[in-house]
Amino acid sequence: LQFLYFIGKEMTDKPAPAAKKAPPLKSFLEENRYSTLGYEQDFIAVRVEQDGIGVSHMNYRELPSYTTRHAGEEFELVAKLEEVERKGNNLISEVYTHRSIATCVPVIGKDGDDSLRSELHKTICEVMSPHITKLDRLLSFMTEAHRVAHQCVVQFKKGVENKTVVSDTFLWRLIKLFDACIILDVLMSKKALKKDWAMYKNSNSKIATDESSSEVIGNLEKLFWCNVNRLDERGNSCANITSNPMIDCLHEKVTKESNWQDCLVACINLCCTTVTEKKYITPQEKYQCARVSGLLTGWVDERSALVKDKPHKRLRLDSVRQIVRKLPLIPLFAEMSINLEGYLSKCVNVAAPNAIEIAKLETTYHITDQNLKEFRTSFIQWCSMWGTVKGSVSHLLDPEILSKHWSSADSRANTRALTNSLWTVTLQGLSLLTEYTCAVQEQACWKTLHPKNTSGEMECLYEGMTKNSYTSAQRTTLVEVMGMIKGISRELSDASGELSKLLKGRMHDNVQQFVQHTLRDLIRKTKKEKKTEARNSLLSVRDCFGDWADKIAPIKDVALEGKHDDPSDPYIPVYPYRQINLSTTQHALLMATLETCVSQRNPGMNPKGFRSTPDFAEKRRKIIEEFTEDLYHYKYIADLETTATTAADLSFLWFREWPLEEAKQICFSIESSLPFMLIDEMVTKKSGVHKAGEALLLPLCIYHDAANVALHSWNCGMLYEEIEAEMDLVIDQVMFKLSKRLFTIWKCAASSELLDKQYSGHLTSLSLRKKDREQYSQLLRNRSNFQIIASY
Repeated sequence: LQFLYFIGKEMTDKPAPAAKKAPPLKSFLEENRYSTLGYEQDFIAVRVEQDGIGVSHMNYRELPSYTTRHAGEEFELVAKLEEVERKGNNLISEVYTHRSIATCVPVIGKDGDDSLRSELHKTICEVMSPHITKLDRLLSFMTEAHRVAHQCVVQFKKGVENKTVVSDTFLWRLIKLFDACIILDVLMSKKALKKDWAMYKNSNSKIATDESSSEVIGNLEKLFWCNVNRLDERGNSCANITSNPMIDCLHEKVTKESNWQDCLVACINLCCTTVTEKKYITPQEKYQCARVSGLLTGWVDERSALVKDKPHKRLRLDSVRQIVRKLPLIPLFAEMSINLEGYLSKCVNVAAPNAIEIAKLETTYHITDQNLKEFRTSFIQWCSMWGTVKGSVSHLLDPEILSKHWSSADSRANTRALTNSLWTVTLQGLSLLTEYTCAVQEQACWKTLHPKNTSGEMECLYEGMTKNSYTSAQRTTLVEVMGMIKGISRELSDASGELSKLLKGRMHDNVQQFVQHTLRDLIRKTKKEKKTEARNSLLSVRDCFGDWADKIAPIKDVALEGKHDDPSDPYIPVYPYRQINLSTTQHALLMATLETCVSQRNPGMNPKGFRSTPDFAEKRRKIIEEFTEDLYHYKYIADLETTATTAADLSFLWFREWPLEEAKQICFSIESSLPFMLIDEMVTKKSGVHKAGEALLLPLCIYHDAANVALHSWNCGMLYEEIEAEMDLVIDQVMFKLSKRLFTIWKCAASSELLDKQYSGHLTSLSLRKKDREQYSQLLRNRSNFQIIASY
């Protein structure tokens, strides 16, 4: 409670009452349930600063104040999943940024001095001890992740037995846990962790150490080599030593329960629906769903676990095949990518594309001229709509004018129409931002897995991924698309300050319209049709999420008894206008309750019997689904700046930890760096893009994104210093080449003035014309400072 009071003081700038005795947490939250909805700005108990998109430091600790069915065992598991996922993300960054120590250790020959060899072994143990601690944390995460994943399968099974259904929020957290295990498994196989561990184990055996160190080494055997029980082709159990313990042990742990396929099929169907219907908001969500659907399909289809008698349990094979055909190569992490063939090799009904079929997809992975035309058209249309909408809602930024418009019914309808337009255009901007970034990332994914390495040496691997793979036209196209990405991102980030209040006001108004108006008709129908379970779920939404004018829900409401309103006295919802959004827990619980009401996995939506009817008819089901779909975007719009920055992240164009590991190099030449190649293309461009000079600084945003990720997300100062050093060198090279280019242009311009007039007609055939002088005019007219890497 001291923490709650501290948060309240920080958020409201009001001192916490020191003399007042703090009540117990559960009773405190239950008594102030309607105050903790996030609708009272002067009372903070559960509202905290968000860490990332939809992730709260509170970790669902205010669950006792809510009466929904999901605020029990299910969300306790969701909280565990969130915590394990956070640990996994930290380990992913640590493993990815790990540089091999064993590679640079000097070798002492057989004739070397024994004292020198003993000193070397002691130094190795001393230097590598922190890295062994990292591996110990990795083993601890693997054990905890497998245990929590098994608990999730048990919880899903329990829900099926009790004829209840877990929410999509629960499944999403489980999907993210699977994805973290996939990334860590690939990183462990690509990075030199095993080599470093073997060297530490060898050096530790040569010197006298305590028993605890030997015990740690023995435990780490499970991290790299693990005994897994598998079934052979005849179905007999056999022991197998695996080199991929993260995934294989997870598979063994999850498949211990009976009917484990039901939970995995639900996760696969959710991933397929998200990808095929483009319900994702950021590129990471798209590729996360593609990776997890491939992995889980390999597990389910290998055991022939398709249940055909119940539609909600059937695996959507058509959707899985569609994803596999379109995205057989998927970005993994930073510059790394994977092929789904390894996960689908043992599938019965889903076959991964072979090398010939993948080669035919080269054009779909690249930004073609047709794609660029579509991008230009959509970008210009969105900019036009965005400018129009911003101008139409500019007068609503004044609180007095907004309050006046909200007071009357006619002006309130006009205000809702304007804010709905702002909401729609904002979501369109995020959708375009994700589409453009996905196009760039998928093109980079193809270049990574298909390097044009002419020499065949590993030292030239990175050069084959960048310098030899990107043609001049592709570099120019990439710079233009980057300009669109950063243009939309900048507009949305700037709008997060001035327009965020209107967007949050629209969230509050939309929720209250649904809870206090739309929900009454749904409750009336469920009462009349005697749908008890559905009615209880809707009543819990009404009790927990209503922002009533008197702070108390109306008790005598005829709709609760299944009756219609009196025509002479119609019901009109009255609630205050507030520019605030739902908290993380409120949003998750509201989503979970409404999703499960209309889910196809809900027994109430699939009744048995000739005269049985579903809980909600088609028309009422669509009403809830439309609101739920709109509600899904709340957590992204609430933190619009972070969402736009995440969707526009281009740091993967610079990172090269995996090529460095493969080539056993300390660094690569600057000529192989993609940002430098793009800048050099803009400097030396003599034809094609007339305004290449204006786009000269656009590739520098890659360094900005990479520095932001390295310092803020990964907490790796080493990578930040490398980015900063390369950027300084690039600036020097750009200034030299740009000065030389400008000198050549103006030297030719001055020389042309000395020509006779009879030769002036021949100037049009020269490569350096007046248009070349105007190429850098916009850049030279700039007299303001600009940030290349923002000061963090």
